Amino acid sequence: MVLTDVGQIVYQRGVDVLAAHARLEGHRSRADRWRTGTRRPPPATGRYRKMFDVLPVSRQVLWLVAPKSSRWDAATDVPLTDLAAEPFVFYGENLALNEVVLKACRDAGFSPTIVGRSGHWDFMAVLVQAGIGIALLPTPYCH
Repeated sequence: MVLTDVGQIVYQRGVDVLAAHARLEGHRSRADRWRTGTRRPPPATGRYRKMFDVLPVSRQVLWLVAPKSSRWDAATDVPLTDLAAEPFVFYGENLALNEVVLKACRDAGFSPTIVGRSGHWDFMAVLVQAGIGIALLPTPYCH
């Protein structure tokens, strides 16, 4: 491939950006391992069943987060089945709430259309506000 002087500079900057992105992903994955606590209970099979009692530590109501102009603006209760056709902003795949909400949707008879993911509830709310989709968030994040 033959590049002009400017093309070579742009190409090299692109290579640098991709390398920086790879380093950032490595840092992020290491940071995930540094977090304290358990985001998912260990499998309740084999040696873990002998070592741990796995118990829920909290039960929270999930609130529908939708733009003010949504059809649910005045609703007090929304059945999960009413959300089946909606695009969802979902939790990061490594968060326990991801599995909880996925299971609830499946139990309600549908697989949600996931249009975005985040491990940060405030960013999820920004995506909802931007009209990307709806979200289900626990009570502590909604008050």
